[in-house]
Amino acid sequence: RAGAPAPRAPMPLQLSDSDLKALTATMRVLVAPTSFGDLAAWRKASAEAVMRLTGADGAGFTLPVPGTVGIVGAGCFEEPARDRLLATYQQSYHQRSLVELRRLALRRSLWVRRALTGRRELEATQYFQEWCRPTETLDSAGMATPAPAVVGGEVLLHVTALRPNRFDPGGRAEALLGLLQPAFEAGVRAALLMHRWMGEFESSLDLIPEALILASDSGQVLHANPPAVRVLQASGGTGDLARSVEALAVSLTSPRSLPYPVREIRLPDGTAVLRASLIEAESLPSGHVVLISIGRAAGPLADNPAVLAATFGLTRREAQVAIRLSAGDRNSEIAAALGVTEYTARRHTEAVLRKLGVRSRSAVASAIGRSRRANGGGAPQRS
Repeated sequence: RAGAPAPRAPMPLQLSDSDLKALTATMRVLVAPTSFGDLAAWRKASAEAVMRLTGADGAGFTLPVPGTVGIVGAGCFEEPARDRLLATYQQSYHQRSLVELRRLALRRSLWVRRALTGRRELEATQYFQEWCRPTETLDSAGMATPAPAVVGGEVLLHVTALRPNRFDPGGRAEALLGLLQPAFEAGVRAALLMHRWMGEFESSLDLIPEALILASDSGQVLHANPPAVRVLQASGGTGDLARSVEALAVSLTSPRSLPYPVREIRLPDGTAVLRASLIEAESLPSGHVVLISIGRAAGPLADNPAVLAATFGLTRREAQVAIRLSAGDRNSEIAAALGVTEYTARRHTEAVLRKLGVRSRSAVASAIGRSRRANGGGAPQRS
């Protein structure tokens, strides 16, 4: 437009090593919704990370997905006295805010409020009088990304300050948000896909009578169907079940761990066996989740070859030999029971002794029991 002022050049952004580390850490939070128990936890962690990075006093993450909290805040948004104002804000903010209407008209996905609306013009709006002044969020900047699948069509993450003119157009906060924008958009897309996929999958799990837990690759419980909820409640405050879920998930998904898909734990009402498997899910950033079933043990550990094999790193045949050894069988008896030669039975026996860390066959049963007691009655650990 003729006579219009030239756009202001952005301020060069100088980042120290600590700034780069903080920027990287914030990006990692933004792009990883499946690392958290639910969308609200991810949004809160994201708001806190962006708030710290930009030096803001507060931050809000608006994601208008049915069945979730509309806005999750951090910093100055968290004061209890502002709960009512937050509810009003998320219900009517888009209709009242001259700033928002201006941003939408300009198709800005990254903004500083003062770059969109003059101070005098802003103070004349209901948005300023009914939201900015009571909450002291007198300046703001933020990021937005389209989300056609959700009500409202946009997802917002914005930071606020308790004093006016805190964020300069073309300044540090705007530059940092610009660097975060791709990670924010990627995280939102992943979160929406995860929300839809998880909703459909959780509904299916809830129809199954077996106790099932869905966990992230870090061991965070994402969903437990009703039978699993009852098991979790019955396990009390010992934390054995939660620790077992985490250990199974990490062992299955970490390239540095040897996978042990079965684990035995003792619950107040008996012994349970947890079995884990990877579920491929292209809708999730990690590409998979861990499904863990909780069943009752058919008998003591020494009668359960699957648990023995998974716990001590035995092969299926070695686990069968370990059961026979714990019962006191000789090599000839083991060979006859399993249909192998005595030479093969002796080779398997040597492997079992080595993996259990014992020197004699008579020590196999006590090694299993000792390891089990050392783990508080739960899954045994290697000697």
